Amino acid sequence: MSNTLLINVIRKKLLTVTAITNLIGTNIWKYYLHKKLNGTAEYAIVVDVGSGPPVGNNSSLNLPIARIYCYADHDSGKYNGEDKCWQLYHEVNNIMHFQQHEKQTWNGVPILNSIKASEPVLDKDKDTEVNYIYVTYNMEVIYANYV
Repeated sequence: MSNTLLINVIRKKLLTVTAITNLIGTNIWKYYLHKKLNGTAEYAIVVDVGSGPPVGNNSSLNLPIARIYCYADHDSGKYNGEDKCWQLYHEVNNIMHFQQHEKQTWNGVPILNSIKASEPVLDKDKDTEVNYIYVTYNMEVIYANYV
């Protein structure tokens, strides 16, 4: 399975969750932020996938690592960008973080587990001053049917 296919599977899964789409609409992209958010009071998600470290002693087997960026611009109301980022992150984490005994199928692709590999990090884009949270998930996916 290519990284692009897994990115699309993750994007489609996140777009099926009402709590997420109520925040972002359809602002979910691959690789990088495709829209300037500063001054819009909007949310967005960026999804990327890379190879993780080797599994056990088998240097030829690497599990994919999903990198999720949750962006949120401040609004003129009571919520600042940081609070909005945390709100979006918690909704995404509810979907992305699950254990092996909860095997799921996302858009026909069996996902054995998806475990948070890093704690979320809050940062601010230096050019636009838009807040974002970055977090990674180790994913175990059954590839055999998709090669």
